[in-house]
Amino acid sequence: MKKFFYLFSSFVIILLLSACSVDSDAAKLYRQSEKLKAVIMTPETMNPDEAVGLEVEVTKEDKKVEELERMNVEIWKKGKEGNKKVIEGQRTAKGTYEVVNTFSEDGIYYVKADVRTKNLHIMPTRQMIVGELSEEDAKLLEPEKEKEHNHHSHH
Repeated sequence: MKKFFYLFSSFVIILLLSACSVDSDAAKLYRQSEKLKAVIMTPETMNPDEAVGLEVEVTKEDKKVEELERMNVEIWKKGKEGNKKVIEGQRTAKGTYEVVNTFSEDGIYYVKADVRTKNLHIMPTRQMIVGELSEEDAKLLEPEKEKEHNHHSHH
């Protein structure tokens, strides 16, 4: 009877473990979502109280994306995250969108592109400098690299 119990228990454990396998398509789906990219392009110099054009170039598999469901840009000053401005991107060319913003004061700002296609959603963020930095702002400056906050979702 004990042999039967151990044999049956082993069978049940193996059956349960095999049911918890990873979806074989999961890696493929993740690789597909990595192919959507949005590059935020800013002018070399930006000054307060001047209209500035910010461009976002959206590509998938190195080809410009024709159709987006949404392309908004959020802009905020460092330390004032609760004061975000959301601007809808205007398509200027295939895969290129632009927003125009006037910054009210010198400092460190962030721009986040909220890009959504039918099946994918990414939100890259870039740090920018407007005007002259105070010593305090200069100490807060992050290394110059684009931060990727990609929220990949499959709908």
